[in-house]
Amino acid sequence: MLRKLVCLCCAAALLLGAVPATAAGARAESADAFVRAFTDAVDAGTVPFSISCTQAVYDTFFGEDSTLLTGLYSACGVTSFQYSYTRERNGGTLRITGLELYAGRRIANAVRGGATGRLNSREQAALSAAMQIAGSVSGTPLEQERQLHDWLCRHVTYTRNDGPYGENDNAIGALLNGQADCDGYADAFYLLCTLAGIPCRHVHGVATDTDGTRGNHMWNAVRLDGKWTMVDVTWDDRAEAPSYLYFNVGARRLAWDHEWRAQVLPFTVADAEDAGLKPAEIWLADADSWSAIEQQLAAALAASRSCCQLQVPAALNVWGSLDRLSAVIYSAGIEEYQWSFAQDTLEIVALRQHAHFRFCATEEEALAFINSFAGTQPPAEIKLGFTQELGTQLFANRRAGLERMLARSHLANPNTYAYSDASRTVTLKDLAYVPPLTEIGNLFDLQTYLRSALADRPAQVTFLCGGSLDLSGDLTPVSEILYRCGLSGTYSYVISGNTRITLQGLHYYDAFAFCETRQEAADYMLACARARTPEFRLYCTDSLFLSLSRDGSAAVFDMLRDAGLSDASLSLNSAYSCFVVSAGS
Repeated sequence: MLRKLVCLCCAAALLLGAVPATAAGARAESADAFVRAFTDAVDAGTVPFSISCTQAVYDTFFGEDSTLLTGLYSACGVTSFQYSYTRERNGGTLRITGLELYAGRRIANAVRGGATGRLNSREQAALSAAMQIAGSVSGTPLEQERQLHDWLCRHVTYTRNDGPYGENDNAIGALLNGQADCDGYADAFYLLCTLAGIPCRHVHGVATDTDGTRGNHMWNAVRLDGKWTMVDVTWDDRAEAPSYLYFNVGARRLAWDHEWRAQVLPFTVADAEDAGLKPAEIWLADADSWSAIEQQLAAALAASRSCCQLQVPAALNVWGSLDRLSAVIYSAGIEEYQWSFAQDTLEIVALRQHAHFRFCATEEEALAFINSFAGTQPPAEIKLGFTQELGTQLFANRRAGLERMLARSHLANPNTYAYSDASRTVTLKDLAYVPPLTEIGNLFDLQTYLRSALADRPAQVTFLCGGSLDLSGDLTPVSEILYRCGLSGTYSYVISGNTRITLQGLHYYDAFAFCETRQEAADYMLACARARTPEFRLYCTDSLFLSLSRDGSAAVFDMLRDAGLSDASLSLNSAYSCFVVSAGS
């Protein structure tokens, strides 16, 4: 998203008029000395005050070029003042009175001087709000500065003011009304930083927006670790989340689109972009190719950095490669983001990441993340991002590799997913989890497993094929085992990735048993007789079935007679080694 159009602020008019004489002030033999004297007097709150200066100094600030004077008094938080000049032999004396300050500067001065009782009701309310905000931040001065910056970006709406100075032009509008133009943002940031103990100044100049619009603008300078850098909260205020493209930047970087008179500032702006004055959430890196940019961006987002700033050589075409960047961003689970590109700096601000996302380099890492939700109330969906190598492996052959991987998970329905080849991501939906699956290596183990798993008559059972067991093409062996376990009617099955088998829609006869010995069979017949079970099924091992059915099933009839079921009828199902007994009435 392109940053908002540059805001305009009107320079205050200088009012000429005679003022009372004051005590002699400082002597300014140079422009730098004049700046220091003017700044010191305003900071000290000694109004009115006078500065003795040479004619050349006077002409510099009060001659035809008024931008120097505008920059000077704006940097001191002054909106207007009155002055008079008395010519002397070696220059003259400049007398200044009637200073009008931005509300934030006025409130800060009152706090420093212990004179908050002189503030009006709106100023008192703004001070109360500012103290609450400044008191809520914590951490290092850099972290506190970032929190104050973010608070203004999230709670203030830019409102352009082309009329006379009003509340939108100062801290009151920003803190109490939630509306401000660039003056208001800068003044509120000055007040908040001052209350938090962070040295801060107003800076006035001209800014040029991306569409070429130039206009008067105001921002701030802050001092951290002995270095002064610039902060433009107005231009960092995005629609959804704060940007940091204009947070603690040096003079060279800001000069891309901001102009100011450096000689009127009572400090020197540092030109070190890597001076450790960026929040920890910001990833700063240089890149000399698109592959390097993609790697740096992926690393930053994988480290959960909310903002990435990358130095991009002019030869690389950012505008023509946004699809490549988007693929990297979405592969990190970012579902909403903003980007800016100014000069050679590309900034990505991650606004919203999927709530349950994991970037994975191996299948085992992906499975561990999926299965971490087992045993809990599963989320509505989870999302996985993959490296290029793993993504190619999983999505090849119509995503067979992906389905094989999901089949190994604890998901009950691993086939419900959405995927994206471009961003190498998979979103798993309608999640339901089952206990860890048993891996079966051969038919004998499968028979043993199913007899145990079906003992409680579940409607569905899932297992994994391993070893020499391959049921992807023929489930006949499974059907034989199921029917020997008392299955009635038909059932359905789902094969995932050729390894995960889900048998569902299972229904059972009311009375059946699987027996491996004659004694087990006799005991079951006796139990059914005592319970007056009208019909029951007796499934046997193949050897037991052959033994009992030999000689016309005489052995079975003897066992039925001994159990008191001499009138029962008998049918055989040799396909499933099963005796069906109808006891009659």
